Amino acid sequence: MYASLPVRSPVPMVSLAEIVAVSDRNNRRDAITGGLLVASGAFFQMLEGARQDLNRTLARIHDDHRHREMTILDRQPIDGRRFDGWAMIVAAIHPSHQLAMDEIFILAKVEPEQAVANMIALVQRSSQ
Repeated sequence: MYASLPVRSPVPMVSLAEIVAVSDRNNRRDAITGGLLVASGAFFQMLEGARQDLNRTLARIHDDHRHREMTILDRQPIDGRRFDGWAMIVAAIHPSHQLAMDEIFILAKVEPEQAVANMIALVQRSSQ
């Protein structure tokens, strides 16, 4: 799980579409699943997969010129995938959900499991 800031804020829709398309392709190839939240000038992403694939993906994200200040919030083995079937689910968060987004960032540092549950709920609410 990581957070980063985009170089350009707000993230242009063309850039976001490109990020999603490339991420979806790479994640399918590497058997990675995950979710990406985009809100008020920040990215928040949780990724799941084999350690070597995650290392390669995180290095690629770290080196991506569209991100800055990438911070790993949590990194631990999990019992099962929570984003199974989603190579990359994306939600652009409406400003009315900003408090929920802020809570996820805070929880990610102290209760990562609850942050993930909240993230999935927020993605589901935002994609309806």
